Order: sequence, then structure tokens, then C-alpha cells
Amino acid sequence: MACIRFLLITIAFFVAQSSFGQREASRWYFGNAAGLDFNSGVPVALTDGQLNTHEGCSTISDQNGNLLFYSDGINVWNKAHKIMPNGTGLLGHESSTQSAIIIPKEGSVTQYYIFTVDEPDPDELVNYGLNYTLVDLSLNNGYGDVVTSEKNIPLLTYDPGDPGQSLLKCSEKITAVQHNDEKSIWVITHFLDSFYAFEVNENGVNTNPVISKSNTVVPIGGYKQNGIGYLKVSPDGKRIGVAHSQVSFSNQSGPKTPSSKTGKVLLYDFDANTGKVSNELSLLSNSVPYGIEFSPKSTKLYATTNNYENDGQPKGSSLLQYDLLATNIIQSKVDISTSSNVAGGLQLAIDGKVYRAGYPIGGAGFNISVIENPESKGALCNFKQNVVSLEQRPAELGLPPYVQSFFLFKFEFANV
Repeated sequence: MACIRFLLITIAFFVAQSSFGQREASRWYFGNAAGLDFNSGVPVALTDGQLNTHEGCSTISDQNGNLLFYSDGINVWNKAHKIMPNGTGLLGHESSTQSAIIIPKEGSVTQYYIFTVDEPDPDELVNYGLNYTLVDLSLNNGYGDVVTSEKNIPLLTYDPGDPGQSLLKCSEKITAVQHNDEKSIWVITHFLDSFYAFEVNENGVNTNPVISKSNTVVPIGGYKQNGIGYLKVSPDGKRIGVAHSQVSFSNQSGPKTPSSKTGKVLLYDFDANTGKVSNELSLLSNSVPYGIEFSPKSTKLYATTNNYENDGQPKGSSLLQYDLLATNIIQSKVDISTSSNVAGGLQLAIDGKVYRAGYPIGGAGFNISVIENPESKGALCNFKQNVVSLEQRPAELGLPPYVQSFFLFKFEFANV
């Protein structure tokens, strides 16, 4: 029995080492100087963060859970919480849903890419869309710096011959997952009626994306609102969930009357071998969704939606669950919770739980919420509202996204 136990532990160790670990996602910085450390097995508030962002942010640690750097998509802070010498002027935006995501470069232990998406605003003379920047941690005496020759490199997700598309360029959405070959990563975004999957490997970023058309066309006419909402790929790399806050021609950000609630939650199949997205399923319409996340085993999908009175005034939000193993996924919807908080982002953590940001309408929120058992159906998922303290740091709306494959490899050996 001892030999069997040793063999299983050894196999688990080498399988984990041959792919991603989980501790790369063990530290989070987000909101207004808020943060969480999951290295002890429970989230502990961090009070040393320098971010001040309403939404988008990203953090990366090493395989032992030690902080490497973090970003709001505009500035890059090193492990000492100092802005890197060339770490300013990235092309994200504090009010972009997923302003930044950090991707490790295959074959390197010191280099990472930061992919950024800004807020597509038709009133701005210039929007930047999707860009990437290389960070090398061997620079600046081991504290890292941005490689200026690979800073703010634009990626094409639009028709350059179309003036409207050329102005806005991309949505606020971005996600990532490991390729089936385990040697590269797919970075995925969406614009109008198309998904764009860029492959990142040891040679760098392939600037020729795999393009997949979606049935739903998100109009360019109201894109300042239409571009809002999260995009996530499942940890097993087989599904994609997207929240379109609005699907209409209005750029008004004011009250949402029943006729102006046009947002959708959509589910797709994803092929992590080819990068193709297919088989759209509309899970929710006539809503104002924001956050999206999968459970660790990719059997459940969660979404947050903002709720409004008939006169258009906000009245809180809902947390919804869908069972992806159900015969009828649409009918499997369960309203897990309604609250006075705004919708907020959802993010899977290395403890196997899903965390929810957001704050009370009209006030600051110094806590975030948690789904304790995200694989369980309905109320058994055990959602707890505002129970994770941030030590008086405002959470705001966003939580840091990661390569979703970080959350796939979790070994549990019972009765060994």
C-alpha cells in the first residue's frame, strides 16, 4: 500500500509539473487597493496593493505562489509594488471589463505577455482595441520590466476598411486557456459577430487569429454599452460563456426600462485544438448581464445580472446558475441569489470556489461574496453574500482573470 501511495503521489507530481500549477493564480489585486492571498488555503486580505481600478485588472505569481507582478492594463507594478521603469502607458482602461490578462510565454521562466483591451467609446477620437506587451522578469535586477520593443503591439480584430469598426476595434472581453497540445495558449476576444482566438507559443504571439462567426450580432451603434460584460472559457477548454450587457443601438448608460434591457448570456462550444467557437446557445435574453464563470469541473455556468425597476432605476442584481450536464441547459437555470449589490465580476480561485465582486447600490463595498460549492446544484452551491473581508478596501466591479487551465489540475486522493 505504501508503494501504491508513493507511485500515485509521484505520478500526480509529474503530471502537475508537466503542465500548469495553480499557485500562479494564488494572489489577486483588484479594485481600490484591494487584494486576496489564497496560499494558505483560505482567502486572506492583502493591503499592500497599488491598484485603483473600477473594473479590469490582472495578477500573476510563480508556481510557489510568490507575487511576480500585476497590472490594471495601464500600469505594471512589480513584486515590490513599484511601477516598472517602462511599465506605464499600456493601452487598457480602468473602466474596461477585462482590461488585462497575463499570459506566461511557453519555454520561458521569466517572460510574460500582458494582453489589454480598452473601453470602446465612439466619443473618443482614438480607441486602441486589443494589444499585447512583453514583460521580462530578468530585467531591472530581477524585478522585471516591460520590453519596449514589444510594447503595445496591436492585434487586428476588425475590418480596417470599415470606419466604424476601425474606430472601436474590439470589445472589453478577453479570456485564455491552454491549447490541447499543452505547448501553447489560446487568447480569445470578441467583436460584433466574431470570436478571435490568438495562439501564443514559444515563438511568441501568432498575429493571425482563428476567426469564428457567432449567430448573435452585437450592433456597433451602441457599442460603448454593448461591449461591456465578461467572457470566459471553461477550465477544461470545451465551452465559452459570454455576457453581453446590451445588444442594441443605444449608447445611453442611464436608467434601464424593460424595453431597453436587451443583453444576453450566450454559451458556445470551444475546440482547444483548433481555436474554433461554434454552436451558440442563448441562455438568457432581455437582461443586463455582467459576470460569467464556470465551476472547476466545467459542469456549471454562473452569471450575474443587474436588475431594474419598471421606471429604470437599479434595484440590485441576481446570481444565476446553469447546469451544463442537463438535457435542457436553458431550463436548468436557477436564481441562486438576489441582492442590493450591483452585478460584479465572477472569478474561480485555486481553492475551487467562485468569488463575486460588486458593491451595494449607493455605497462602497469592502467585502466580496463566495460560492462555496460551485459544482453543486441550486441552493446546495452554498452562496454566501459579502463574507470575505477586504480590510476596508473597496472591491469595485472587477476581479483578475487568469488562464483558465490554472484551475483544472487539482489532485484529490481518497482512501490511498
